[in-house]
Amino acid sequence: MSGQRELILWIAAFVLGIALLANIGCGLQRVITGDEASAPTVALSPLALEELLEAVNDDDPDVRCFAVIELTRRGQQAAPAVPALIRLLEDPNDNIRSSAAEALGKIGPAAAAAVEPLARLLTSGNLDSRRAAAQALGCLGELAEPALPQLRLALSDRDEDVRLAAIDALGKIGPAALPAVSDLLQTLARSGDEVVRQRVRLSLHRIDPTALARMQPAS
Repeated sequence: MSGQRELILWIAAFVLGIALLANIGCGLQRVITGDEASAPTVALSPLALEELLEAVNDDDPDVRCFAVIELTRRGQQAAPAVPALIRLLEDPNDNIRSSAAEALGKIGPAAAAAVEPLARLLTSGNLDSRRAAAQALGCLGELAEPALPQLRLALSDRDEDVRLAAIDALGKIGPAALPAVSDLLQTLARSGDEVVRQRVRLSLHRIDPTALARMQPAS
């Protein structure tokens, strides 16, 4: 077991080091060429899913964090890790909680069981965790309907990114988010930020295309 753990740590250091160098290179390339679309692709680690599932329970937070990042990069293929990732939403490490939320969002509909835990994280986590939870709920689309109360509260979050993610998530839920229309209309009426207003309009259109027509012309 110790040999396998050492292998995981070695691969973690190697892959994360390559990812760091790739990100630095990507940044330099954007500065030199002005090409925002250019981004190097970092290969997945050779660890099997079973090894990553074991690693997410490791006592070392660095190992857990690496395992979650790898699961995130595997997207829907990481569906068997959903129960483990849900448990990590309560990890004492802030980075691991937010990374677990991101991984669940990348998995998509197969992570439907994570809706309520993500909703709890949205109202109780730190900034990064709240942001990741809102974005993950948006990735789950209409399956995130049980999180409507928490998403509506998140429209008043002190962080703009959390608010925007909540706006988007409500729109992706679709017509089932009808109870949130009044909250979105209030957000639209009081916001002077055109980016926010555009996102609200899009979500309102997805939920109830007639909602905007019911607003006062001055709004």
